[in-house]
Amino acid sequence: MTDERTAGAGVSVQDLARLEAIKRLKYRYWRACDTKDPAGIRACFVRAGADIDFGPLGRFDADGLVRVFETSR
Repeated sequence: MTDERTAGAGVSVQDLARLEAIKRLKYRYWRACDTKDPAGIRACFVRAGADIDFGPLGRFDADGLVRVFETSR
């Protein structure tokens, strides 16, 4: 009988796929930050409802974060 879980790891194939999707999202985000690509940064967030807390720098939604990158070019 084939189980969806990997041998002894207790991690499903679906879990591994989700982890890979997160890694790819993080890569796209950091790459967009490094290249100062506002559209690429914006594409990494949900359309509405993102709440980004940068501590002493303030709180932003995704559009506010993008504005920071647009003005820092």
